[in-house]
Amino acid sequence: MSAGINVVGSVNLQYIDDQCDAVEKITGKRVNQTVPRRFLNTADEIVIVDSLCEIASSQLVELREMALLLSADVIDLGLQRYLQSHGIESMWGANERLLIYLTPHTNLGPIITSARRTSGRFHCDLLAVYVEQSDRSKGDQRALEKALSEVGAACARVDILRGEDSAESMLGRTNKET
Repeated sequence: MSAGINVVGSVNLQYIDDQCDAVEKITGKRVNQTVPRRFLNTADEIVIVDSLCEIASSQLVELREMALLLSADVIDLGLQRYLQSHGIESMWGANERLLIYLTPHTNLGPIITSARRTSGRFHCDLLAVYVEQSDRSKGDQRALEKALSEVGAACARVDILRGEDSAESMLGRTNKET
């Protein structure tokens, strides 16, 4: 636009260089030619075109999520460029946080992987909480301690709440922080 030239184009998610491997895992289709992500990051405007279908498969949901996250990243970079070019200091008053609630039976592997990916994409803090209860068995306590060490290794802040009712303990903590 600075040279008086407008370029309008479209690109499928699978053709963006840092997205093609993830799209291949979902669709099973591999592409050989890609567009560098840095090119997309220079866009002044980005529009997602999505088609409706009667049955939303889990593959389609994953692809939509990837497209939305990619768009959010491009928009965020554009905002940062705008602020810098106009000498505006970005001062955001809020910081997003992602919360994992732990129980002795939490299947942590996929949860931690997803939470780390999401917190990285949204540049937010990763928090984990569990409610310490007096009637927990020794086996459950050991499982919970193992979960805590895994979460700590994932760079999450861990808070221990006390109480016999998990929901009440969580709500009490949340109300104190707001």
